[in-house]
Amino acid sequence: MLGLVSRHWLPIIILTTAGLCVLRLSGPPDLADDYPQERVAAYVLDVLVHGHWTCQYGLYGEVASKPPLYAWLAALGNIASPTPTWWALVWPAAAATLLTAGLLYTAGQRYFGELAGTLAAFAFLLSPVGVKQMGLVRIDGLFACTVFVALLLALHAWERGRGWTWFWLAAAVSTLAKGPLGLMLASLGLLAAVWERRTGLPAPLRGSHAIGCLLFLAITGAWFALAYAEVGPPLVRTLIDDELVGHAVGGRDQQVPLREFYKPTLYLLSRFLPWSLLLVTALWRVFRRPAAVPE
Repeated sequence: MLGLVSRHWLPIIILTTAGLCVLRLSGPPDLADDYPQERVAAYVLDVLVHGHWTCQYGLYGEVASKPPLYAWLAALGNIASPTPTWWALVWPAAAATLLTAGLLYTAGQRYFGELAGTLAAFAFLLSPVGVKQMGLVRIDGLFACTVFVALLLALHAWERGRGWTWFWLAAAVSTLAKGPLGLMLASLGLLAAVWERRTGLPAPLRGSHAIGCLLFLAITGAWFALAYAEVGPPLVRTLIDDELVGHAVGGRDQQVPLREFYKPTLYLLSRFLPWSLLLVTALWRVFRRPAAVPE
């Protein structure tokens, strides 16, 4: 079976993604999903019509609930016209889905072989998650892609003991997509450096983070400072109080913080079917019989 999988699969993955995008976008435009897509489209229109590149406003005059990366990319796709086109609105999500699939293939074949990389890419593409997010005017696909790029760069830097600046730059891009959650998700795997000390084969985090960390703070801090100068306290209430802290503890309407902590796992298991069944099996096998080679 391994012989059937060759490096010619990458063009097939690209063509599959393109075909799914065409099918996904061939239907009539539909922004109706309880306001999230309409809100992002309003941000893009706010950039094009009012020139609000630093911080955007929604349909009802509310401050943008997310950093502006998606709005920037979609606005650049619409720069020739003050009226957003459907394709230009969704191209960041479609391009991010293609990049994620390509990275799944290349990283998968590097660490686990051609077959694993190919199956990983197609499992992502041919799932409700992959098919849906490539045609949504939402941050989901773009954010997932930026996190994946950052975590791969973190792994690369950890292995080589250098190159952390690229990780911090990718983390800054992810933060401009959906806040500091991107940095946290991309770096969680580095916690393995702590418990690997007990295995007798430690992999310390070598290399300097100074330049990268300064660049991260400069990029994200500069945007936040400019946005705050333009919007003021409503920016903090929306981005930090409501979005970051509010979502982390379950929202202001939740009397018991983290009461619905199980929901993300249930969403993953249900919306990634049938591949989530293989995911559970794989995780069980990883913990039952860890790989002999740490890398």
